[in-house]
Amino acid sequence: MGKQARNYSPLTIKKLYALSGNECSFPGCSKQMVNQNTAKNSNICHIEAANSDGQRYRENMTDKARADYDNLILLCIDHHTETDDVVKYDVEKLKEMKDEHEAKIASRALGRSPSMLKTAIDKISKIGLNALKDANAAKSFNITDKLDYNDVDTKRRLINDLKVYYHKLNTLYDELDSAGSLKKEHLLDNIRHIYLDVSGRYTGQHDDYMPIIKQNSDAIFEEVFNELLQLVDFGDVNVEELSPALRVVMVDAFMRCKILEEPI
Repeated sequence: MGKQARNYSPLTIKKLYALSGNECSFPGCSKQMVNQNTAKNSNICHIEAANSDGQRYRENMTDKARADYDNLILLCIDHHTETDDVVKYDVEKLKEMKDEHEAKIASRALGRSPSMLKTAIDKISKIGLNALKDANAAKSFNITDKLDYNDVDTKRRLINDLKVYYHKLNTLYDELDSAGSLKKEHLLDNIRHIYLDVSGRYTGQHDDYMPIIKQNSDAIFEEVFNELLQLVDFGDVNVEELSPALRVVMVDAFMRCKILEEPI
């Protein structure tokens, strides 16, 4: 059982190191994780244990879920040991730690390389997908209402942390549109297309699809990001620099009702 729970996909490894900034996720620790190959065994930690004798083990969890991004956190050896205290560091606390670290890394990365947002926008807009027009996408809504409507749980904190970039992206979209170098709706349609494809795998042909969306909203949100990572051509751009910017653009697309469903 434990072996399969450590069978991490290449995409999961890429996300862990890119979105964590290759750093320990423990608050106040900035210890580097060396590299993905030599450090992964000692630094990739399970939030809910891989083995039945481990901390925070959940019996009804599949090995696939145990080895997935949402159940993993990068920690240095010292803080991996410290978080063995399951009373002080329960599942919710570790997920909160991971989300706050990811948001911090995104803010720092964009502060260091502001052009990465523009690069992320350019990369997504060039994905070769058919444009899908959504006439209701411009309606305004309260972000808490949308989170509640879709029953977003584990991704709620991350979305709230990164929503501060909404106005910055709006200004950037307008500047690029005016310069003729980007059609904002094409970029957002690409993300909408990815979301419809991913959500369709869950809902199938069901007319009453909203209960299925609610039950799987966090997983759907993460799978959309997985698709983005695989579809985007990174070219000569560093994956650790671009991935946080892609995450911010994706959260912005959620706020514009391109990912998950609009409250009615």
